[in-house]
Amino acid sequence: MTSTNVQTFNGTARLEHKADIALMVTNVAFSESARDFANDHAIHLTGAAELSATSWSSPSSPVRAYTTARSAGSTASSHGRRPGPPPQARSR
Repeated sequence: MTSTNVQTFNGTARLEHKADIALMVTNVAFSESARDFANDHAIHLTGAAELSATSWSSPSSPVRAYTTARSAGSTASSHGRRPGPPPQARSR
């Protein structure tokens, strides 16, 4: 994954979708320049190396923790905000 891909993602995530947290996930490796750009712009990257190093079935897996919380009736998302439209779009 190239730096250009990460730059495009950053512009879309931040400007278009108003993301507080930008997380880019892919099943290929990120280039060094892509990782450098991500570090400079607070983008969290998860690539092939991170995916293969994670035991997705373990109790501490990020996916397992999220699905467990959702099935228990939690309404908070993993970053602390409630699901739904962004705050500026909510009716008053």
